[in-house]
Amino acid sequence: MNWAKEENGVLKYPSENEFYGVSNWRSHDKLLRMKGYVPMRGDAPSREGYAAVPKTWHVVEQDVASYIQVDEWDYVPLPEPEPEVVRYSKYKIQLACQSRGLWERVKEKIAAAGLQDSWSNIVDMASDNPELLVALPAIKEFFGADVVDAVLAESIAE
Repeated sequence: MNWAKEENGVLKYPSENEFYGVSNWRSHDKLLRMKGYVPMRGDAPSREGYAAVPKTWHVVEQDVASYIQVDEWDYVPLPEPEPEVVRYSKYKIQLACQSRGLWERVKEKIAAAGLQDSWSNIVDMASDNPELLVALPAIKEFFGADVVDAVLAESIAE
C-alpha cells in the first residue's frame, strides 16, 4: 500500500530519512498515521516502461480512517536500467582467441598499443572499464564485431 499526505496541494511521500532507525516503517500504519500520512486508493492501469503518478486526487475524511482517493493518473517514463556489468577473464579471452587462431594477432595488437604491462597485470576486466569501452570499437573493426562479441561471451568470469 502506498502512503502520502497532502501539503499545499502537493502529495508528499514518506522517506527513509524521515523514519531513520525505524525498521519496517513502511508497514507501521500507526506510525505513518501519527506523521500525517494516509493510505492512497485508486487503481492505475499499468503501462510497460512507465510509472503511474497521481494527477488528481481528493482526501476522503472519515471518522475511523481517512485516505487519499486518486482520481486520475499521469505516466512518467521509467529510467533506462543500468547495463549489467560483467567481468571478462583474461585467461578465457586468451583461450577463446587461441581457439579461433587469433591469439598471435591479439598479442601483436597489445604490443603495438604499448599495453603489454597493463595486459600482464590484469586478471580480469569489467565490461564498464573505460579503457575497454574506448578500445572496443577499434577492436571490433579490426577483428569483426561478431568475432569479438563471441570471444567476450565465452570469456565471462564466473
